[in-house]
Amino acid sequence: MVHRYAILGVEGPHDQAFVGKVLRLMGCEEYRGERAKLDPFWERFVPVYPTKTGQLYVRLDMPSILHKGDLSVAVYAGEGSKLRKQLPAIIDNHDPFRHDINAFGIVADADKKGAGAVAQEYHHAFGPYYSGFPEEPGVVAPGSIRTGVFVLPNNHDKGVLDTLIVQCGEVIYTKHLKAARNFVESFDAQDKDH
Repeated sequence: MVHRYAILGVEGPHDQAFVGKVLRLMGCEEYRGERAKLDPFWERFVPVYPTKTGQLYVRLDMPSILHKGDLSVAVYAGEGSKLRKQLPAIIDNHDPFRHDINAFGIVADADKKGAGAVAQEYHHAFGPYYSGFPEEPGVVAPGSIRTGVFVLPNNHDKGVLDTLIVQCGEVIYTKHLKAARNFVESFDAQDKDH
């Protein structure tokens, strides 16, 4: 039934969980890890244990896989900025991840950099793989493989996923967030820095 594939790269497991939740809210179902039900297209993502490097404590790099109708999406979590090296290595080792997908995107944190600078870094990392990969955040480039980069929290401001979550909390949990901030403000300056 699956005819379309997409890969989303994110910087960490919290981002992976967030993107997975958004996709589930959009009607996607999550693949539950049963080997017999894995779409053969994603077989190259299955890690070998112990990991390829022989390091027993390094986490396994299996993406979350979600599907809806004829679309299957792999959400791959890198290790922060290492995503720009980890995901290209996987793409290099399996040509279909470069040519036989319908969409490729990145969800990254602005951290202390501007969103534009983060988008540029990912453009340099993935532009050689996907022509037209955008240089600006929030842009989805058309083409046979649609590409884009979303820089958290909002494609403009500095911040991370937590910045977006706190903003949501201000709307839904106003009273609780105010109490939490008052609690944090009660600490000495040296404790706040810890």
